[in-house]
Amino acid sequence: MRLERAGQAGFVLGVTAVELSSLIAAVRVAADVLDADERTPPEAVARLRVLLGDYERATARLDRPGDQSGGSPGPAPA
Repeated sequence: MRLERAGQAGFVLGVTAVELSSLIAAVRVAADVLDADERTPPEAVARLRVLLGDYERATARLDRPGDQSGGSPGPAPA
């Protein structure tokens, strides 16, 4: 895993496919577990769901011919 700063509030993360799959699986499990706990602030679950949506959109862009960036067009909504 490689992690570099990209400005004050950004990072560039370099991971293998297995590492990325593990991280995304952990986020999915965390979102489901936290969603089932009534003590969890709804904003916490919403933020994880936004992150997962951002990931899904980025991976969909990887499948488009001519667009291999997979990067986000801008900051994710809060």
